[in-house]
Amino acid sequence: MKQHILITDDNDMDRLRISRFVASMGYVPVPAASGTEALNIIKTYPLAAMMLDIQMPKLNGFQVLEQLKASSENRAIGLPIVMMTTTLDEAEKVYKAVRLGAKDFVVKPVDYDILQSKLGHLLGTKADDWPELTLDSFDQRANVTEPVEMLSIGEMGIKMRMIREIPDGTFLRVDSPLFRDVELGEMSLRAVSCRKFEDEYIVEFSLLGVTEFQRTKLRQLVQKLRTKART
Repeated sequence: MKQHILITDDNDMDRLRISRFVASMGYVPVPAASGTEALNIIKTYPLAAMMLDIQMPKLNGFQVLEQLKASSENRAIGLPIVMMTTTLDEAEKVYKAVRLGAKDFVVKPVDYDILQSKLGHLLGTKADDWPELTLDSFDQRANVTEPVEMLSIGEMGIKMRMIREIPDGTFLRVDSPLFRDVELGEMSLRAVSCRKFEDEYIVEFSLLGVTEFQRTKLRQLVQKLRTKART
């Protein structure tokens, strides 16, 4: 059964182009021209993911996320949400969207290679495809070196499987040969979600202070990991 992706954008041409590309990837696009229309579709339609433009009249992308989060019948819980924006330079926008449930961003005009990589990861990449790493983690209390399994990495953040709990809001500075190989150096992270899974923890981190240069390097790193996972 094909997966359905909701594409919410008030710009008719952008919505049409993205819908055509999503269809070319083998997904079924479900277009919505407004935030209100998107909310109605979510209530009645089985979706695998949602793309949501931030800047829309009447009901913008943030307001859609806020209404979903406040709803007692939120059918979007756990749904991968990719926000669409004209810029990622405003860090507060990124943090706000993450707090409201977004999983990733794409910048308009959309780079379709990046979009394909993001949707492929969110909807099709298994955790076992990612290598096990050792990260040197530094927080305010202690220096710790421990093995972790990288579940996903993107421009928005990193998801890891770890052996210890990381409280939400914890700030870490992470250094790894994986990052140094693509000239990223030390990365600053903030834990935004930590849930227990059997005897381990699944922790999601947002990236702090990421420059456009670092985003480019992250894209290269994601491509490198995906290529390695296929071989």
